[in-house]
Amino acid sequence: MKSVYRYIKDTANSFFKLILAILFGAILMVSTTTYAEDSGNSDTPVKDMVCTGEFINPIDGMCWSCVMPIGISSIFYKGKQDGTKDLTGWEQYLCTCDLYIGVPISFYEPARMIDVTAKPYCMVGLGGVSIADTGSFDGDTMGFAGDEFETKRYEFYQAHYYINPVMYIIGQALDNSKCFEQQGFDIGYITEVDPSWQNHKLANYLSPDGALYGNLPAVLACVGDCAASTAHFGVAMLHWCAGCNGLMYPLTGHVDDSSSTMETSGVIQARLMSKLHRTGIALSYYGNDGLCGGYRQILMNKRQYKSSMVFPVSQTKSTVKAMNEAIAGSAGATDGGEAITDGAGIASVDLKKQKQCCQPFGRTAALWGIGRYYPVKGEDMSFQIYRKRDCCQKVYGYGD
Repeated sequence: MKSVYRYIKDTANSFFKLILAILFGAILMVSTTTYAEDSGNSDTPVKDMVCTGEFINPIDGMCWSCVMPIGISSIFYKGKQDGTKDLTGWEQYLCTCDLYIGVPISFYEPARMIDVTAKPYCMVGLGGVSIADTGSFDGDTMGFAGDEFETKRYEFYQAHYYINPVMYIIGQALDNSKCFEQQGFDIGYITEVDPSWQNHKLANYLSPDGALYGNLPAVLACVGDCAASTAHFGVAMLHWCAGCNGLMYPLTGHVDDSSSTMETSGVIQARLMSKLHRTGIALSYYGNDGLCGGYRQILMNKRQYKSSMVFPVSQTKSTVKAMNEAIAGSAGATDGGEAITDGAGIASVDLKKQKQCCQPFGRTAALWGIGRYYPVKGEDMSFQIYRKRDCCQKVYGYGD
């Protein structure tokens, strides 16, 4: 019976992957004409852009308190962190998976990273390496808008999605594959090679429902989502809203009338994760359905994610201290620059002593992003993504 179930499951997965391949192939075929007409060129070659970044420091560059709230069986420890206990869905003391009995566990797993950059092929999370310098990526997806955006005020960013299961890499915590991802660091997705990220017409093939939310009542509803995400977490039913950061649709790198770069970085992260859920690349791991492994969620619940900036200024560090370090390490125009101070010294208080160093999708950047973005060396951004993880930790039996 178990072998029959596995055969049906494998067949369904193969069919789903086939449908995705056909859809992606259709988009690529359309892009050879539509995107070629809409894409523009820049006067600045990609290889001449300065790419900055650094590898994440798991010791003091990561917000480890963001793994909380932690739940074991029916007991939860919040640890002064925002959490979504309502997503867990279980209150039992024991659970079962495969042929073993275990204890249900809940936490936020630091398993992914996202770069947000205006410089195509700038891999911020890989230490600021530009893979455009290799000469292997000289196509037309250079990260610049086409004619349809020439008369509008907008920003455009590329995004990179890394598989970064930190807890497994450093050999921490649990030894069960049901409780965290067991694979090494890898690059999972880059938007430069995705034509639908550059053009909203192509993006509509993947998310045609986005047309339903381009009206005044839908936009006004996002005001409530902004308030909810700032106070705690966003509203799951308002899936077309990215809180205070903007609108979730279209799923492209174009952001119209952005109020700040930090707010734009928030909506880019949310859009990328929503796009990856739509395509079945990203899985959800919370609730009863996630106790024994991930499942596909085509319409992403944004409440399952938290985000923490790790570059240019980690949210575990003081903004003033980091800015002074940046000035000291800069060359040319910044030589001899004076140290930055806020007068009263309020900003020099180490942010690790505050309650939180991460935030859910949609929270206003006024609470966490001030002083974390600066010209030249601070224009490229990288974020650690924490996802809600419910799992069944094995106590006795057979299986993973």
